[in-house]
Amino acid sequence: MRMKITLIITVLLFAFALCALAQNPSKQGKLAMRAAKHGRFAQLNLTSAQKTEIKGIKQAARVEVKAVKANTSLTRQDRRQNIMQIKQDSIAKIRALLTDEQKAKFNKIMRHRAQRVAALGRPGKNTRKNSFK
Repeated sequence: MRMKITLIITVLLFAFALCALAQNPSKQGKLAMRAAKHGRFAQLNLTSAQKTEIKGIKQAARVEVKAVKANTSLTRQDRRQNIMQIKQDSIAKIRALLTDEQKAKFNKIMRHRAQRVAALGRPGKNTRKNSFK
């Protein structure tokens, strides 16, 4: 009897957890974005040296963004502009590491990403000054 009650409670908790996940699509979207993020560079067939360099560029950018976010003397708009500049600079550094073939793939991926963001209707996200031609 006790075993049945434990089993029923476990099944109900699992069902509630699934319902909660289904009702919160933002978490699903974040997971999909993470998967796409890793896939973005996987499609480029990077060498181990390129992977190491890109990892360093991304880490440095994260540190810079963290410092900008912690700087309370900046206005919200200034912080946003600084963060966008850091992202643009890191993309430029990554692009400089790529071969011509990889650059073409990277630009295609970034154009697709910009179109996807624009389709979602997120204001400010599709106004980047980057040219992915």
